[in-house]
Amino acid sequence: MHFGFFDCINDQEVADKLFAAVISWVKEKGGDHIAGPFNPSTNDVCGLLIEGFDLPPMAMMPYNPSYYIDLIEKAGLSKRVDLLAYYINTAEADQRSVLLLDRLEERLKRSGIILRQINLKDFKNESSKIREVYNKAWDQNMGFVPMTDDEFDYVAKDLKMIVDPRFALVAEKGDELVGFAV
Repeated sequence: MHFGFFDCINDQEVADKLFAAVISWVKEKGGDHIAGPFNPSTNDVCGLLIEGFDLPPMAMMPYNPSYYIDLIEKAGLSKRVDLLAYYINTAEADQRSVLLLDRLEERLKRSGIILRQINLKDFKNESSKIREVYNKAWDQNMGFVPMTDDEFDYVAKDLKMIVDPRFALVAEKGDELVGFAV
């Protein structure tokens, strides 16, 4: 079982009481371990920010006070896995990114895979295919629950408003969408 939406002042006693309530509830439901934070699931914001506090918050990424790490560890919980994210300054990375993308495209073409920008004019159809790939790709991941059509449509609708189509790509082999990057 998992917990999420952890929000706490910098007070170990308060954090301990919150986690005691979580652990009690999990035991009551027959569980023997907890994982988190997942807000509310692995399809959303997961984990804790443990470094990079000097950078601004990013969409769909955890952002929390640095003291959360100590509160959670002192409450007896420990890290299960590292979740990594990368910050790329597009102004500095443009030329290198173009070269890398060109090389990637060449390699993919040899396998019959082409890259193209997401078609925002046919977004409903495009996002349906992306959801299928997403659910297949994450199927064996820790705590994964497949996204329903409604869940994916909700997230996709919000992303459509902020996505830069130059950086939103799909990979196709024949008529089948086989990958994507946003």
